Amino acid sequence: MPLAELQDFDRYWRQSMLDEDGNPRPAGGPESSHEGVAGVEYNKFLIPWCKGNSPSYDKTTMRISKWVLNKLVDRLRLMLRAQDMGKKSSMRSAGITSSDIESSMGKPVMSGKNLGKFNPKWIAVEEVLLKLLEYNHIQIFSTLEQRSLDDEARVKDYLENRGVEPLDMSAGICQFLTIKKTQDKGGHVRLTRNFGWEAFIRDYFGAPHGVPGYVTGSLDQDVPKDLVPTMPIPLHLCLAETIANVTGNSRGVWGKGRIKVRRSIVEGARPNSAGVVDRISLDQYYRIYAENNVLHMAETDLRSSNSNNASAEYELVEVNGSNPKAWDVLIDPYLIRWRELQREREVTRSLDEEGDEDGDSQ
Repeated sequence: MPLAELQDFDRYWRQSMLDEDGNPRPAGGPESSHEGVAGVEYNKFLIPWCKGNSPSYDKTTMRISKWVLNKLVDRLRLMLRAQDMGKKSSMRSAGITSSDIESSMGKPVMSGKNLGKFNPKWIAVEEVLLKLLEYNHIQIFSTLEQRSLDDEARVKDYLENRGVEPLDMSAGICQFLTIKKTQDKGGHVRLTRNFGWEAFIRDYFGAPHGVPGYVTGSLDQDVPKDLVPTMPIPLHLCLAETIANVTGNSRGVWGKGRIKVRRSIVEGARPNSAGVVDRISLDQYYRIYAENNVLHMAETDLRSSNSNNASAEYELVEVNGSNPKAWDVLIDPYLIRWRELQREREVTRSLDEEGDEDGDSQ
């Protein structure tokens, strides 16, 4: 289930961040354009996906993936800011180096009773980086400015042939970063700038389109806090959560229960007086959490929806004329949209499978 969400993200990312020719869209949202190409429309696919895959309350599941995505995003942001300010940007600060990993995760190889074994934190970092490379979100650089296409091809070839075998750290990205030659020349991994990440960073951190005195997407000016960003949701953290769910648990895949709860809430929704499906009874809301053995999360999710803009928004409303008083939970329309997109994917997959069966029978 989390893997399907990651595959959905890949599809929505490409549909949203790239134009029909596969080129990156500019910053500023759909009302902005550059050379006839409009900016990104986040509302259609990516924000609904984020609402369905927003970080859980238990952040320990995504600590390392969050570190990786935060570091990658911040390093590219700093490079773009330096360029906007007319400074000679430091390529070393454009991505993650082995020194960055070591300073946060410790030495790559352990000592003491675990002498010679790879540090589990480095293994977790490797899994996240491999998943990002698999979907073309990062690039490998052998020097400050030289991209290493050979090493990217080597690692991708390993991924294609890995199967269910345990991770071979010697074949991955972290091993390459720890080579002394790579370290001496400033080798690193960075986000793929022209794959939509520059637009996202400018839309999330930079100036919105149409604000007098500000250049759309500019990072060299401090944007007033009362301005709503073009993309107000930390999409990279939702991606970090999903990657953690796919890669992070040796006992199985994290995140299935969380997705099941959100899906069940939408499937249990009923229409309002105008016929718009947008609510569920408070009793049924709690029942769904209880049936999935996460009743303790029901209240937390209600509260976090008011403090975390990545989370689906829920609102308690009194049922008119109820006696004794009864309550409904209004459901975030983006969460409903997320489930609609899921259904479309499920129908498409079923049709594809039927087509495969028909082809096999001929």
